[in-house]
Amino acid sequence: MIKRLAASLLVAFVLLTGLSRVSAQQSDSEYFPRYGHWVSGEFLLLYHSVDDPARIFGDPITGVFADPIRPGIQMQYFERARMDFDPTRAIGHRVTLANLGEFVYGENQAGDPPGFSNASNLCRQFENGFYVCFAFLQFYDSSQGPVYFGQPISDAKYLEGRMVQYFERARMEWRTEMPVGQRVVLTELGQIDFDRRVGDPSLRIAEKSNAITLIQPKTYVFTARPLIADGQHQKLFILVTDQYNHPIPGVQVLVRLEFPDKHVENRRLNGQTDADGLIHDQFVVQGVEPNKVVKVTVEGYLSAELKGTANTWFRVWW
Repeated sequence: MIKRLAASLLVAFVLLTGLSRVSAQQSDSEYFPRYGHWVSGEFLLLYHSVDDPARIFGDPITGVFADPIRPGIQMQYFERARMDFDPTRAIGHRVTLANLGEFVYGENQAGDPPGFSNASNLCRQFENGFYVCFAFLQFYDSSQGPVYFGQPISDAKYLEGRMVQYFERARMEWRTEMPVGQRVVLTELGQIDFDRRVGDPSLRIAEKSNAITLIQPKTYVFTARPLIADGQHQKLFILVTDQYNHPIPGVQVLVRLEFPDKHVENRRLNGQTDADGLIHDQFVVQGVEPNKVVKVTVEGYLSAELKGTANTWFRVWW
């Protein structure tokens, strides 16, 4: 049993090492195996100053290197941000976020109007005249937007089929395919700015680390219809991430439906989770009396020993 468990853990690490991170023995450094880079010192302090750094900044895509344009400045790129180190500033304030939203928006201000009115109590007008509304405003307020995103520099607009909005240091996107509560996503402006401003592939070569970490899969499940009539189609949205909220692709998912009459249906879904860690399941609800509850259990498997479980339910209505 011990040998089988060790083998499973090794396979999971080899296949998914890019989806987790580990702390170094020294407390002021942390290694991120997804792209193979360390974050240290004041860079790491800024990274962990937010509740969900993976969502706000993403993983580092480079180490620290000298700015090719500004003498004396060092910087490090992340998927959604760039951190700049200025040694002339006071200690604790030497690392700041670059205004990548301004840089990207300044090069391309295309987009179509959003099609909704700003005259809503779910919208707020900022001092520069731009509005932030609905889920974008909620995400802005819950993420210390003035500190990490800056002021809006555009109203919301449609760009390439998605609703987006630009801020000084970020761009928000509305992704309907994501689960409820995670549909506001920050564009990977760090990736864009690195390719445009630096473009040196040698800076993205992975650094070495002897650390190994164990993936801890987490599974989430959401129903399309919490209330549904008998004979209708129900759809489940299933998300699998690691312990740092990175999506895990290629996961096999099992769904267990427990009906009011104690009948149980086990469903092994065709296919696996996609690049966003998502997979859908759809089925017809039949033969269930009104006002009865169907229980749902979902398991996302990396191996027999490594799995994440989630539960939800829906009620059959008239």
